[in-house]
Amino acid sequence: MVLEFLTQIFSQLQQANSILLFIVFFVFLILAYKLFQTVIKALIIGVIAAAFPFVANMFGFNIPITLSNVLWFAIFGVVLYFAYAFISGGVKIIKIIFSPFKVLFRKKEKKK
Repeated sequence: MVLEFLTQIFSQLQQANSILLFIVFFVFLILAYKLFQTVIKALIIGVIAAAFPFVANMFGFNIPITLSNVLWFAIFGVVLYFAYAFISGGVKIIKIIFSPFKVLFRKKEKKK
């Protein structure tokens, strides 16, 4: 009787572990995909920002084209992109957190 009860509990724990493992794996895949998207976008922004000194010189600006200048513009562009992504992610999270309060404080329309 006790042995059957313990085996039943053990089997339920194994099933719960399997489900929990599947959920954690699914969340990991989503986070890895989002991180991959962000890195690809950062690389694209870096390449575009690195091209800025060349384009600026074509428009008459006197920016010296050196390796350090090109790398500085590329790194600066990537840093600005990560700052933008961080701030926009924070705004999205704040909107999600405060969305229930919109319903509570919504002004009622007056009937004419």
